[in-house]
Amino acid sequence: ERGSPFQPADVVEPGVPKVLGLTNQELPAVASGTSGRRLWFANWIANGENPLTARVVVNRVFQHYFGDGIVATENDFGVMGDFPTHQALLDYLASDLIENDWQLKKLHRQIVLSSTYRQEARVDDQSFLADEVGSYLSRFRQRRLDAEVVRDTVLAVTGRLNNKMFGPSYYPTLPKEVLDGQSVPGKDWGKSSDEEQSRRSIYIFAKRSLAIPELDLLDSPGSEESCEQRSLSITGPQALTFINGEFFNQNAGYLAERLMQDQPNNLEAQIQLAFSLLFARKAQVVELDRTVEFVHAQTESLMASDGNLSEDEARMDALAELCLVLLNTTEFTYQH
Repeated sequence: ERGSPFQPADVVEPGVPKVLGLTNQELPAVASGTSGRRLWFANWIANGENPLTARVVVNRVFQHYFGDGIVATENDFGVMGDFPTHQALLDYLASDLIENDWQLKKLHRQIVLSSTYRQEARVDDQSFLADEVGSYLSRFRQRRLDAEVVRDTVLAVTGRLNNKMFGPSYYPTLPKEVLDGQSVPGKDWGKSSDEEQSRRSIYIFAKRSLAIPELDLLDSPGSEESCEQRSLSITGPQALTFINGEFFNQNAGYLAERLMQDQPNNLEAQIQLAFSLLFARKAQVVELDRTVEFVHAQTESLMASDGNLSEDEARMDALAELCLVLLNTTEFTYQH
């Protein structure tokens, strides 16, 4: 009583909150070796009659594709949370998930093949007045890619992404200033090869007290607590990192090398390949003219400022500068 372990009161039997329903299921009798109660609880969660489980799962998947769930308060389906914007859709998708043995693959397929998901982000005046923030899905809401997706996509377009799966995590190279900020500078932070560091961001070694600067700057959540929904900030340091950061500048050079190798001695073909890799489309006539002009002008400027540069070296550097500009575009870093 009163929180004292030395004053035991009534025995509290395991159960489930009455507010969630399905309280009429009997607990299994205690058997030798195991009580079976954890299995019973798992079956209760996955019971098709459970009013919450399927809806919560569907809402989370929906949030992944649209930025917000049908219930915007993803961690709160109670009376203090937001009301569903599309109640019938939530119920339908939840019922369909249960009927299909909880197979998430079909749920993903339903969403990505829907006309709603395939909408463009542009909006006319009438639609904007009816749905200013896009919560009713009258258009696709433009949003920045997650921090890890930005990093992985940059590696993919340069051709350097290491698709190796499973295995131990890797340690990305961090600035000395970051490592010196630990209680014991440099402790418990290993070194990984360049090949290992080109793996997907999901394999980055996570240390609770040490954030990866580039990912942290793009709102990657910490590991200290559950993240209901990622914040999407737009700040000056982000723009400075995109244009001046070592990762983006280095990979702009790698992308230029790839373009040179795949389309040698053909600047227009190199630019078209860059647009295809980064934007999944061809460059328009105006875009092609301006980018060709930019590369020629930068090549001449670089050769004039450094007499030791050959024309090929200057052309490579100019192409790398163009690649850096393209990596900084909204079309590359945003879903729209």
